[in-house]
Amino acid sequence: MSNTNIHILTKNEYKMTRCQDGIILLFPIEGQLILQHFTKTVNVENDIYVINNTDIFSILKNKKTIMLYIASDWFRDRHFDFFNYKYSTNLVKSINSIKRALLQLALNHLNADSVSEDTTYITSVVDIIGKEGAIEKSIANHQYNFSFYGELSEILEYINQNITKKLTLTGIASKLFTSKSNLSAQFNQLLNMGFKTYVDTLKIANSFEWLLTTEYTISLISEKVGFSSASSYSKTFKNYVDMTPNEYRYCDRYEKSIDMDYENIIEGNIDYINQLIKIKQKYYNQHDEHIIYADSIIGSTVNPYYLVIQINTIEEIRLLFFQDFARPLYYEHSTLKFNLNVDMRDIKDQMTKYERQRLFEYIIINELNVVFRLEDLTLTDFLESNFEDVANYFREHQLPTSGNHKLGLVFDLDEVNLKSIYRIILKIQHKTQQFSFGLEISKLLNDPVLFKTLESQIKRINFEFLYIDNAQLKMPYLIEQNEHLLVKNILRYQNIRQILKQFDLEDQKIIFLNFENNKFLNSKYNDLNKKAPILIKTFVRTASYFNGIGFNFKHSGNLFNALHIFDENGFKSILGAILEQLIEISMKPKLFNENYILIDDEDQYTVLIYDWRVLESESLQVNYDQTDIFIDFADDVLKDTYLVQIQLIDHYNGNINHLISQSIRKKHKWSKRFLRKLDYLIHPTFQMIEHNFNNAPLQIKLNYNALYIVKVLKK
Repeated sequence: MSNTNIHILTKNEYKMTRCQDGIILLFPIEGQLILQHFTKTVNVENDIYVINNTDIFSILKNKKTIMLYIASDWFRDRHFDFFNYKYSTNLVKSINSIKRALLQLALNHLNADSVSEDTTYITSVVDIIGKEGAIEKSIANHQYNFSFYGELSEILEYINQNITKKLTLTGIASKLFTSKSNLSAQFNQLLNMGFKTYVDTLKIANSFEWLLTTEYTISLISEKVGFSSASSYSKTFKNYVDMTPNEYRYCDRYEKSIDMDYENIIEGNIDYINQLIKIKQKYYNQHDEHIIYADSIIGSTVNPYYLVIQINTIEEIRLLFFQDFARPLYYEHSTLKFNLNVDMRDIKDQMTKYERQRLFEYIIINELNVVFRLEDLTLTDFLESNFEDVANYFREHQLPTSGNHKLGLVFDLDEVNLKSIYRIILKIQHKTQQFSFGLEISKLLNDPVLFKTLESQIKRINFEFLYIDNAQLKMPYLIEQNEHLLVKNILRYQNIRQILKQFDLEDQKIIFLNFENNKFLNSKYNDLNKKAPILIKTFVRTASYFNGIGFNFKHSGNLFNALHIFDENGFKSILGAILEQLIEISMKPKLFNENYILIDDEDQYTVLIYDWRVLESESLQVNYDQTDIFIDFADDVLKDTYLVQIQLIDHYNGNINHLISQSIRKKHKWSKRFLRKLDYLIHPTFQMIEHNFNNAPLQIKLNYNALYIVKVLKK
C-alpha cells in the first residue's frame, strides 16, 4: 500500500492527536463518525469533516472512514498561502468532486496502485479546498474560541496567545485564578491529553511554518516557538514526529504522516470495503451537487411563531394605523403582532379622543393582533373604556365585524409588582374577556435569584406570553467579547438559555423582543438588516428557542439598534422587503434544510433558497461564483409542465440601497407620499416562466448573499 497519506480507519476509537503541518479530511463511508474536536463532540455522516493544522482531535466512534492527510507542501506547490488560513469544506461548492477523489484514492490504497496516479487526485482536492474553502486565520480563531474550546475557552485562548513563552501549570493556574490540580484535571478530562503534551505539540506544530518557509537556523526557530534551547526543541520534535527538524525540512511529502495507531486491513475485509466504496462512487457519479425535491415529505403540524412589530412612538402609531402602513403587512390568519411599546400615559395625553377611536376601529376592521404596554395600572380603566366605546358603536350601528381581532396587555415587572398585576387581571377579566395578558421578564433574567422566588407565581397567573426585551438585558444574549460578530455565532442565545434552564418554563410561550441588528466581524458596514439569507436563518433559528421575534417598525438612533422594517428616513429595509415571506413561513407546514426552506400547500410548492456560504464564511474577500441549484420531483408521476414564479432579493433586486444610495437618502427630506409609493414598489424582482420537469430539473443560478423565492404552481 504505497500511499501513506490515505488510510481507511476501521477501529472503533482513536486517541487524541494533533494535526501538524497540514490538514486531515475525514469521510465516513459506513455508519456515523463521532469525533471530539478540541472539546466539541461532532457527528459526521455522508459528509467530509476537516481537521485543520494545529488542531487536536480524537475519534470516539467509528465503523469505516476514509482519512486523507494533506501536508502543507501540496498547498504551497499550488501557490496557496497555507499557514495563514484555515479550511472548511462547508464553504466548498463542488463537495461531490472531493468525495469522488477521496473514494478513488481509497480504492488505489486498497489495491496498492501507483502514487503518481494519486498525485492527480490529491492535487484536485487541494485546488478545490484552497480556492473555495479558505478562511483567514484571524477570523477562524474567533470561531474556534466560540465553537470548539467550550469550558476551556479562557485557558486555551491564554495558551494560544502566550505559546512562545515558557508555560507551566503553576504559572497559568496563577494567572487564571485556579489551582494547579484543577487545571491539570480539566486537560485530562476534557481533552484526554495532558497539559505538557498539549503545550509541547502546539509549539512543535507552530514551528513547521518557520521550518518550511524560511531558512532560519534550528536555534532561531526554537527560540521563536518558545523552547529554552535548540537541543530541547530537537529532542521534543523527534519524540513527536519521529525525525529531527533538519530531516523533516527536506523529507518528501509522502513521508509525512500523522501519528495514529493505524490498523492493517485483513484480506477478508478488503473486498467488503471495496464494495462499500464502489456503491458510494456510483451514487456520487449519478447525483447533482445541489438538488431540492419539491415533493419531499413535510410535517403537518405548525407551531405558532409570531413576528412582533415594535412601535415605539406616537408618530409611528399614526403612520401604521392612520396612513395605512399596517395593511400590506397583515393578512388573514397572520402570525403578525403589533407591540405598542408606548407609555399609555403618552397615548392618553398626546392622542386625541378621535385618534384613539380611529386606532381601535382600524384594529377591529382589519382583524389585527395588537398588544399594549401598561406601566401605570391606574390607566387600565382608561384603555378598557376607549375600546368599549368603539366596540359599542359597532354593535349599536350593526357594523359588520368578524371578531377576529386580538388585544393584549403586557405588564413590566420593572414598573409593577406581580401581586398588583394579578389583582388588575382579575378586575379586567370580571368586566371583559377581550384582553389577553403578557409579562415582560427581562428584570428577572437580570436577577435569576429573584426569578426563582417568583417562578411559581408566574406559572399560576398563566400569562399568554412572557416577553424578553434584549434592550433591557444587562448581559447580552450572546457570549461574545468582540464588538463585531461571526455570522454563525449570532444565534446561540447562550446567556438566556443558561438562565432559562434553571426554571421549568416548558409550557410558557416566550417572545424575544429587540433582536439586535448585529455588525459582522468581516465588515463594520455590513449588518444583519442588509442580508436576506441570514435574516431567514435568524428567523428559523430563533423559532427553535422562542415563540416569536420582535423588531422595530422604524429605526431610530435614539433607540436600541434592533432589526427594523424601515430606516430612520422611512425607506424600507431588506427585512421589510421579505416580511411577507417570513409571515408565510410562520403560518404553514415546512421543511428546513441547510440552505433552503420548502413549503407545500394546496396551491403551490414554495422553495426559499439561499447560498449556505453566507452563513459559513467570514472572509474579508468574498468572491464566490454562482452555484447551480436544481429543483425537481422525486416522484416521476408528478413531473409535468408547471407555471413557475421566481423572485429574487439581493444587493440589486428589491433593495433600496441599489435604487437610492444611503448618502442621498440622508441628504434630503422625503415626503410621506413618496415613501408610501416606494413601500409598494420595493419588492423582490418577479419572473414567471413555464417549465417542463419531464425534460430536466429547474436550474437556479444562485448568487452569493441572495434569496430566491421559487413558487411552482400546482394544477
